[in-house]
Amino acid sequence: MKMRRAAAALILAAAMALQVGSVAWAKGLTLSKPKTETSQQTEKESSKEAKDKKEAEEKESYWVSQLSDTEKKVYEQLLAGLQEGKSSISVTLGKTTAESRKALFNKLLTLIAKQHPEFYWLENSQSVSWRITSKESTMTFKPAYHAGYGQAEVKKKNASLGKLVDGLKEDLPKSDSAKVKYIYDWVLERSDYDWDEFNSFNRTGAPSKNDDYSVVGILLNKTGVCQGYAESFQYLCDQLGVECITVDGIGNYGNGNMAHAWNYVKVDGNWYLVDTTWGDTFTGGKDKFALLGSESLVKPGVTVGKAYTPEKNGYFTYPELSKKAYSAK
Repeated sequence: MKMRRAAAALILAAAMALQVGSVAWAKGLTLSKPKTETSQQTEKESSKEAKDKKEAEEKESYWVSQLSDTEKKVYEQLLAGLQEGKSSISVTLGKTTAESRKALFNKLLTLIAKQHPEFYWLENSQSVSWRITSKESTMTFKPAYHAGYGQAEVKKKNASLGKLVDGLKEDLPKSDSAKVKYIYDWVLERSDYDWDEFNSFNRTGAPSKNDDYSVVGILLNKTGVCQGYAESFQYLCDQLGVECITVDGIGNYGNGNMAHAWNYVKVDGNWYLVDTTWGDTFTGGKDKFALLGSESLVKPGVTVGKAYTPEKNGYFTYPELSKKAYSAK
């Protein structure tokens, strides 16, 4: 039921500007001495650093936790540039190979598409240029906007999204499970599936309304397709304090495989499935598609594990769902 929004898997066209140089990549007990004030302070600082590191890791998103330290640093610079609205973002690395450069930035741009539905304005195709010396590689990324979008238009839409989120905060429940149901019900009440776009995509194989595949469609225009539903649900969870990811893959409700998008949310330490699209479009769906486990039934004889198949993109792995649906402790 999903017409994949091309921006969800950004295509990286690397323009190579090669310059100078080549590129490459006791047993027994001992008596302890009394601790001095200096050693006690050092130990205290080390303990604090370890605690801070653990807390930072716990706050990392599910996707970011799968990056190496180098990838995280580059990602943070790209992210900061996008958030600041920079027209050009440069990142310098050490020695690299052409293959590693392509893999790194394809991975990070894929992550940005998955992790940040607020960058709905990014064009489907992005490019980077490189300056290579014997000691380092410098990448310059110039974010391209969708047709009809620019900084002024994005600022206007972001302000509308902000007001919408502020309104939701007024009656926001406290527990994560209640927040999930609150957001799920709100999205279903507000939105309508765009069957015209669905049929158009099936005929042409290409999107005709980019907004239908982003937060703009569901949250501002009140209509969209599954990618728009999933990204909108994730966006609201992000803003309202629930860990959530968008899942791309195949959905099969018993009527054949279709490209689809849905969500996983983390509640009380476990991951559960939420599908606002099917909840909104199937008869009786409102009460069926929130906080499900892999063994939950979506219809007689069809479990979540059979109905949903996440994609394998080669860069990231999806979390394992709880077997059972969520039940308040």
